[in-house]
Amino acid sequence: MTVTLTGPSTSEVRVLIIAGQHGDEPLARQAVASLVEPGSGIPAHRLNCQLAVLSDANPDGAQAKTRENAWGLDLNRDHQQLRAPETQAIHHFVRRWQPSLILDVHTYPPRRKRLLAENLVYAHDLFLDIPSHPSLGLRSLNQLEKKLLNPLLRRNDAAGYLAGRYTLFTPGGRIRHSTPDVVDARNGLAVRTGVPTVLVEGRQPTRRDRHHSRGRTLAALRRACRTAIAWAGRHGPWLAQVQQATNGLHHVALGGRYLDAAEPLVMPFLDARHRTVREVQLPGRYAPKVVPQRCVKLPTAYAVPRSNQALVDTLAWHGLLPRTFALPQPACCTTYHIDHVVHSERSRRAPRELTIRSRATGWEPELYWRYPVTADSGRLLAVLLEPASKYGLARDEQIGLRWQAGQDYPVLRIETDA
Repeated sequence: MTVTLTGPSTSEVRVLIIAGQHGDEPLARQAVASLVEPGSGIPAHRLNCQLAVLSDANPDGAQAKTRENAWGLDLNRDHQQLRAPETQAIHHFVRRWQPSLILDVHTYPPRRKRLLAENLVYAHDLFLDIPSHPSLGLRSLNQLEKKLLNPLLRRNDAAGYLAGRYTLFTPGGRIRHSTPDVVDARNGLAVRTGVPTVLVEGRQPTRRDRHHSRGRTLAALRRACRTAIAWAGRHGPWLAQVQQATNGLHHVALGGRYLDAAEPLVMPFLDARHRTVREVQLPGRYAPKVVPQRCVKLPTAYAVPRSNQALVDTLAWHGLLPRTFALPQPACCTTYHIDHVVHSERSRRAPRELTIRSRATGWEPELYWRYPVTADSGRLLAVLLEPASKYGLARDEQIGLRWQAGQDYPVLRIETDA
């Protein structure tokens, strides 16, 4: 993995572009690499920000032409657990370089089984999306949509590329945008650092395409990246304010619910039979927003059992290390007791029903590592460690934080007030 740096080093605005997390997406790699190619890339003197380009985040997968890396891991589903050395390296670079904006570039397959049943194929040259995890706060999420996503979509449309917000169709009939889960770079990096991370998806041409080609996809992806770079150069102070506001939250939402729109979604599709693009009013519940729920006040620190090495390692890969510090007085330690739990049929989700209660408890400090809550770590610690977190580490059986009815949750909260 090689990161190319260019642009004025004196600029406080930094843009990181990542491509190739999936090894079977060569057009994304080519488009991003071309941004810094000598003679054909963006001239350094025309950049109004620093630029870091990682065009091949999964070189083993690229060589093997597989989605996963050499260990069979999907890198863009590894930004919570950070088990792959590639994702660990990405997060380490982000923490060290401190970008203002991150672009995560991919290509998407336009033919989907569910849509083909209606003779529909995605027609968009570009899909974009922004972070959607509720812990970032409703105000920040709304600001990112209004000030960042919508202007980027308009600018790419004005350049002649059909652009829209990434849209998914669930088996239950709901129409929504990207998942709020923290396993992908779009949410995983944003929740860790507060840095806005934009998903960029270019249309992968198929053998049946007449009007789409590899050249058009490459041009659309380059345009999307150039547009975002130019936008960031003009909005550096705003990006800094968003990150500061997000990192300054004292209450963190651990889950959310989809809010249905009053009107159905209408978007252009390619007719699979007639090969023409037409507007389609989609049946099903359109839920464009996630409303934060399950808010928790951040403690002074979390106490993690020293015996849980898998959890300690995961936190370390995120740059979260235990510290020895004097507890403010008065202080107390609280634990969660799991009263009732009904597990979901899908293991990657939180339980369908979970009843917990908090109570003061005694503890043996020598058996725990202490993780202090700071402005840039509290949100991630809560999302990873709180038992009520819908997308927390408790759902991963290998971490050892499973919900057990009638037992105390192993991670403790150190509070500053009794």
